[in-house]
Amino acid sequence: MGTAPFPFVMADLSAILKSLSQHPVLQDLSITQLLTFLTQSSVLKQHIILAQLAGEPTSNALQILPPLVREFLANGTSIALQAIQDAWDILKDHAWTMSPLADRAEMEKIAFREFGWSKGFSACRFSGWGFC
Repeated sequence: MGTAPFPFVMADLSAILKSLSQHPVLQDLSITQLLTFLTQSSVLKQHIILAQLAGEPTSNALQILPPLVREFLANGTSIALQAIQDAWDILKDHAWTMSPLADRAEMEKIAFREFGWSKGFSACRFSGWGFC
């Protein structure tokens, strides 16, 4: 399976949201927390792989996250540490197949270059302090 920025369709998203909504802690996740969890766990893929036993296939997500990865994700997403493994259980297959963050950033630059510049749009965002 190839990688895509967000490798799921609306039916997948519906199932994800249903699973999250049935969890006593994860039901209160914001969209930002959900996307942050997906992107951060995707970036951590190589670190997660290192925790697997030698010879184990790396094409599928590891079932149990290493403790340091769980701690990082809890801190990075503001999701309770005790709920991180449950979030991983729900989201791991999607996080595992996501393209790297750098690839998605490059795709955004290309989209602005191809479709936005002629309309006066830029990938630079107004920060409140001036333009980039």
